[in-house]
Amino acid sequence: MKVTNYVKFLCSMGYNDTAISSITRDSSPCQRTPNFLLNLNLSSISIPELKHTVAVSRTVTNIGPILSFYVARVEAPLDINVIVEPSILFFNFTTKMLKFKVTFCSQLRVQGRYTFGNLYWEDGLHVVRIPLIVRSVIEYFYSET
Repeated sequence: MKVTNYVKFLCSMGYNDTAISSITRDSSPCQRTPNFLLNLNLSSISIPELKHTVAVSRTVTNIGPILSFYVARVEAPLDINVIVEPSILFFNFTTKMLKFKVTFCSQLRVQGRYTFGNLYWEDGLHVVRIPLIVRSVIEYFYSET
């Protein structure tokens, strides 16, 4: 993650420009980005309200052998279809960072609970695990206080 990611995170959490500028020493205004929290480049993927289909992206950095490739393997959360694109990541002398997209589609038509799965990136020797946490919903519930 970079400093800009942390600033966007603070914006999405509701911090105002004044509070953020006191931390960052920069006066640029908050830029709210839709689905930013879902796309925050963390080592896990959490979808707290999956109503239909949601796609999230992640960026990974190769710290292994310079010439390497990793193949995706998914243990999908119960009643969730998971698609990873691309399903193979190739790293070489010039490509050290790559993006991939994970699309989640709920098969449930009832209000669901949190279900868990994993996305594995494997090269035959190493295994990188990304936990998947998903809660299917048919209605969004918000409490107004």
